[in-house]
Amino acid sequence: MLPVQQYSHIDRRVSLMVFCDSQKRILLQDHRGVSKAWEEWGFFGGGIEVGESPEEAVVREIREELSFGVEHFSFIGSSVGVLPDGRTIERNVFMAPLPADWPTHFVQCEGRGMECFSLAWAYELRMVSGDEAVLDMVERFFNQHPFIFVSCSLTHAPMEFVQDMLAFQQALGDICETNSWSVDATKRPDENESEELCRSIFSHDSGGVRRADAVIAELSYPSTGSGIELGIASERGIPILLVAPVGKRVSPFVRGMPNALYREYTHPNELIDLVRTDLIPRIRRP
Repeated sequence: MLPVQQYSHIDRRVSLMVFCDSQKRILLQDHRGVSKAWEEWGFFGGGIEVGESPEEAVVREIREELSFGVEHFSFIGSSVGVLPDGRTIERNVFMAPLPADWPTHFVQCEGRGMECFSLAWAYELRMVSGDEAVLDMVERFFNQHPFIFVSCSLTHAPMEFVQDMLAFQQALGDICETNSWSVDATKRPDENESEELCRSIFSHDSGGVRRADAVIAELSYPSTGSGIELGIASERGIPILLVAPVGKRVSPFVRGMPNALYREYTHPNELIDLVRTDLIPRIRRP
């Protein structure tokens, strides 16, 4: 793939969206039997219209292709290459978190279907020439941008605690965005705890921990789910920061995990400072 500056003219400019789930799988569009270019799988997105920015184009394309208003996404790079017919194409690539219950959020208007693939699997698929450069961008993004998972009890916690945790997650998200990192958290269940929803929550939370480069666990309220999440993190050797209010009794078994640090706080506002001093320095960078 040649650098952008080596092309004197760009024939086509496109914006592409890569939806990524908590297990670092990406969502692709099934083009089998419907594409004129004979590729079988492709990314969501399309051409940038006159007067549009790449960001405006990708929002419009996702609305047209999936009837979905994407709001939170990041630009991860661009590349310029040559299509099989000789035209030059500039690909502007964005990434957005894939909603855990995406089949109910997305209404597909183009293509035959859609499916999640690991990067290793995606490289083996038949795609448009040059799309491998997009996969390369995604792989570099995964390798260079640490991911922090927040574990806490939400099912039986009082609303005041839940609001404090949501505020903390927002503040942590701001830090991660500044450092080009990403963050996710335990999914709060709805009142309608159907079997499908429960499986979706399990997939989201367990996948988030497995993907994480570091975990922070708030231990104010006992939680079977948080215990399972910490077990996954402990087995994988992921750095863990355990936090609880001053005077709160925390299980010695949990505090004894070799990859965990335990810290107390007097007010939730102190949690961000604890992340800065006792978690972020322990993240293993590639």
